[in-house]
Amino acid sequence: MADQVTDPSAAGWKRDPSGRYAGRYWDGSVWTEHVVSQDRVRSTDPLVAEAVRPEPAAAPAPVPRHVLPPPSGPAPAGGWRAWPLWARVGLPLAIVIAVVIVLAQTGKDGSAGTTTAPPASKPFAIGATAPTDQFDVTVYGYKDPQPPGQFLQPSAGTHYVSVDVQLANRGSAQQNFSSLLQIHLLDGSNRQYDPTFGEVTPPAPDGEIPPDQAIRGLALFEIPNGVTGLRVRVQGSLTAGGVYFALS
Repeated sequence: MADQVTDPSAAGWKRDPSGRYAGRYWDGSVWTEHVVSQDRVRSTDPLVAEAVRPEPAAAPAPVPRHVLPPPSGPAPAGGWRAWPLWARVGLPLAIVIAVVIVLAQTGKDGSAGTTTAPPASKPFAIGATAPTDQFDVTVYGYKDPQPPGQFLQPSAGTHYVSVDVQLANRGSAQQNFSSLLQIHLLDGSNRQYDPTFGEVTPPAPDGEIPPDQAIRGLALFEIPNGVTGLRVRVQGSLTAGGVYFALS
């Protein structure tokens, strides 16, 4: 008698599910009356439906871990609030830091203190007045190069340029203005230069400007020698497109 078969569901001698004999023959679909005793004597036994259980189905083969289906059932209760505190705080913070880094690197051209500015609109001429947000901007003139002061000198290969700018508040409320953030110099390659600190008088226009009042001063820039096509951009607010004035 063959006590073992490779496929548990294939026909062959198997342990008698009724327990009355050592084995019973399974024909592949149903149990038969053919049985074998503990001393290996074969005989027949009328089938008793209540005594013989159906052949159990073969256990499914284990599924590799890398192809296991996702767990079934409802999602864990709590949603975002069920996350640990470090994840709820650290993940948003990491996203903000990544966005700031990307924005800071966007447009860098490799030169110290310069970025690539957006395409400029048609510039105004020196002496003209142009509106941006709640301000009227007038550029009265510029010096290229601007002579350095007694203590502050430009780096090797660079020089100073000063721009005489006036901001007039034509709105009905007091407005704040920052020359460091809202005035920039651009060259013919559309590279942008931020204001720098120097010994010029009067200093760049900054601070609070009441309605119908104006402030005027010299915005100072340090740029590489030899650049051409200079323009100054003044933004009435950090989100305004600003107005451009041609310096050359």
